[in-house]
Amino acid sequence: MASIETSNSHMRCVPAPPSIHLTIGDLFDTQTGGGKPKLDRLREHLLAEGRLQEDAALMIIERGEALLRAENNLIDLEAPITGRIFKKMFLFLNFFFFL
Repeated sequence: MASIETSNSHMRCVPAPPSIHLTIGDLFDTQTGGGKPKLDRLREHLLAEGRLQEDAALMIIERGEALLRAENNLIDLEAPITGRIFKKMFLFLNFFFFL
């Protein structure tokens, strides 16, 4: 993995984020027929600050929405709902991967 040199930092070398954007084929197992997500691959890629292709991200959002809508514990709220999410990515990932 490539590194970026830093001179004014406690860390002398910071790993660069992955340069590839993961696709639907990279994230979902098409061999089993069910198209189950490869959660370990997704988690590793996002923690390394990698990106997804738009269609792969939309598929994750749509499948997640379908699962959450099937639950009876959701509250319907009117849009827009706003809030500060700055520096909350890792908390968001922990919510989904460490439940």
